[in-house]
Amino acid sequence: MFAKVIGSAARAESTPWDTDLRDLALLISAHFRYRVESVPRFGPDRLRRLSMPVLLLAGGRDIMLDSRQSARLLERVVPTATVRMQPEAGHVVLGQTATVLDFLRDD
Repeated sequence: MFAKVIGSAARAESTPWDTDLRDLALLISAHFRYRVESVPRFGPDRLRRLSMPVLLLAGGRDIMLDSRQSARLLERVVPTATVRMQPEAGHVVLGQTATVLDFLRDD
């Protein structure tokens, strides 16, 4: 199940940190009881009220959430949103430290 959740891109290890994170995620998945109810959702009216910069890092092969739908919604209603879709990633999007740091440093 874990391989289906993280997707093929997450298995390509690029740094020791990615390996450590993967190992931690595997440990958690072995002992975690996954959500079976719907994930709480924020509608367009609530999202429009966001005035701060927003970063969405999402996997195109996410089998747990409809990341593409979330990306389209954010792009449509949150002018401050930056969307970075990783087409080959699953639910877990690894190797994005530089992307996050660039986003946080951007004025």
